[in-house]
Amino acid sequence: MRHSIALIQGPPGCGKTYVGVAISKLLLANQVIIAPGRPILFVCYTNHELDQLLEHVSGFEEGIVRIGGRCKSEALERFSRRSWRNREMGAGKTKASSRLGFETFRVFAAQK
Repeated sequence: MRHSIALIQGPPGCGKTYVGVAISKLLLANQVIIAPGRPILFVCYTNHELDQLLEHVSGFEEGIVRIGGRCKSEALERFSRRSWRNREMGAGKTKASSRLGFETFRVFAAQK
């Protein structure tokens, strides 16, 4: 955990998602010590990979913003950027404060 970036790659079925979830749990559990207030960015090659990873992470983290299109997982719809924006606009926030609000979430995800 000495580096600010990690790359996980390998053939299908070797445990990339498992390792990503384990690292996420570790970072979030020790956020005060390791990186207070800093987001975690997941970048995946396909939308399917990103959805799979975020479905696992959403089991223990609610502060997720999924950036990118073609999300086929209904379980992740509430984490889409559009859903966050609609909720914030419904709460009476302006566009400027809505954009700033994204900086406070701990887990970000984007499709490569």
